[in-house]
Amino acid sequence: PGGAGDTPIDFESLLYDDFYVMSPLVYVLRVQHMEEVLSLANRLEKLVRDATGLSSVVKYSIVQAALKEDTELSLLQAEDYAKAFNVGIDELSPQCERNIDELLSMMRHGDIFHALYFPLLSPDDADHPHVEPT
Repeated sequence: PGGAGDTPIDFESLLYDDFYVMSPLVYVLRVQHMEEVLSLANRLEKLVRDATGLSSVVKYSIVQAALKEDTELSLLQAEDYAKAFNVGIDELSPQCERNIDELLSMMRHGDIFHALYFPLLSPDDADHPHVEPT
């Protein structure tokens, strides 16, 4: 917050959230999340388009090689690529082709953003789910 170091801060107002007014802290976290997702989507598109050049069709082998260079996108699994190329996992091969715009659309609407930003529960949390008191 602005002001001198001795400026009092009402911490309750930072966390206060009601139906009509979002908490400033929650608002900032949501904006940060949107910026991170947008950055990842732009990085995904740039990597794929740079790897394919002017071609409108892209092969699985090219996309996989391009995304392996990125620390977050290298975490994609065969299931993610199969969905993006609209084939089954057993049918996924280096020669699979797809229109680049369709591929990017499928990747953006797939599970990759959810998997990267909402990881699975830790084994401790999964064994002991939170139960509301009755």
